[in-house]
Amino acid sequence: TVGDDANDSSATTRTMTTRTIRRRRRANGSSAQAMGRRKKKGRNDSAKRSTSRVLAGAAATVAAMVAMGNRVVARCAKPVVVEHGALKYLMRGTSVLGAQRLDDRNAAAFRGWAVQRATVDVLRPRAKEALVIGLGSGSVPTHWRRPPRRLKVDAVDLDPEVIALAESSFGLAPGTTIVGDGLNVLYATPKKYDVIVVDVVDPEDPYGPGLWRFLEKDALVAAKKSLAERTGLLAFTVVAGLLDDDALDHLGAV
Repeated sequence: TVGDDANDSSATTRTMTTRTIRRRRRANGSSAQAMGRRKKKGRNDSAKRSTSRVLAGAAATVAAMVAMGNRVVARCAKPVVVEHGALKYLMRGTSVLGAQRLDDRNAAAFRGWAVQRATVDVLRPRAKEALVIGLGSGSVPTHWRRPPRRLKVDAVDLDPEVIALAESSFGLAPGTTIVGDGLNVLYATPKKYDVIVVDVVDPEDPYGPGLWRFLEKDALVAAKKSLAERTGLLAFTVVAGLLDDDALDHLGAV
């Protein structure tokens, strides 16, 4: 009986061992399948992320190319006069070069131009000569050339068509207006100005080379040479709302 019990016990043990092995194999097989699915899902997710990065990069490149194209179009297009609402605009492409109020052509169309005018009206009331680089519609030179200021204002612009439209459509007051690069004028002029205003910011590219060329050391030295000693004032127009913090820090450092 003991022997029979022992045999039964041994058989039971073998049966339990076999079941355990089978369960373990099934469990291991399930784990392997699950791991395989996880690896496959991981590869798919990685591929999707890689594809997304490629598509995002392509989209960013296309956006940059479109933006660059818009700036090129804005620079290459002919300047035109457009009336809208209460203002008359001088535009090139999508960039506003100047503006004038239809109800009062002598009033500053925008607050920024009122600030430019104040560089003489408030800060340098005894000024007699000024240089304005970047004519636009001629709002600032006209204001200074007319009574009560009657300044001798040299205005400079690269585009002869802009100058022609400022004269014919915006009433640019008579005076010396130069077709050329304002930076070259700074380097070459023998004059001493009481005020120099640099207004060459392109709204399409406010952090572009147009402005920063005038903030290089050589340009600032040339501007200082062209200013009246001790009382000369150099002013820049900056579209600060469109510049990032790094650009503003750089401008402040200059």
